[in-house]
Amino acid sequence: MAVQKETVNKKKVDVVKKKKQKNLILDTVISRPLYSNGFKLKVYNTRKNMLGAIKNNYNARNFAADINDAAGVVFEMDDIWEDKKNCEEYKLFAIMYLNEEDIDVDIITHECTHAAFIHERNIVRYIGIYDGNDGTGDSPEERFCYTIGAFVDEVIKACLESKVNLKWRNITYIKEKDKKECGVEQ
Repeated sequence: MAVQKETVNKKKVDVVKKKKQKNLILDTVISRPLYSNGFKLKVYNTRKNMLGAIKNNYNARNFAADINDAAGVVFEMDDIWEDKKNCEEYKLFAIMYLNEEDIDVDIITHECTHAAFIHERNIVRYIGIYDGNDGTGDSPEERFCYTIGAFVDEVIKACLESKVNLKWRNITYIKEKDKKECGVEQ
């Protein structure tokens, strides 16, 4: 008896891909595994695109300050992010917006400091740690300083991996700026 092969008509199925924002260079999560939390990092190609994305995502009336000249912004949030690849779940405590036109170590550190303050408030609010009893043996000040360092390190690594054009300090420029601010005549 001959076996008949069935032929299956295979149709090409178009997989709908999530539309990537063309102005968004980097969209990732900077996590703090010790505390199972982190913040969302979004880097746009220009300040105008960054501010446009912020205004599209938030009600502009709720801003405490004028952000039109902001080089970076951090908003507090309360969200859950699942890292399915590593089977982890993180509580997102903030979202950081940066842009490639302005991004440098000063801007990154400034915004990471805001994120570290939000992180500390969350530790106190949700975990109830006031005096360094978080298992690290560090005082709140030490924990805060290490947190800023970790955030800056992770943001810079993420930017370098995504080929974000970071600007580095021009020491000559900084010295001249410092002299001018201190009133030193040249």
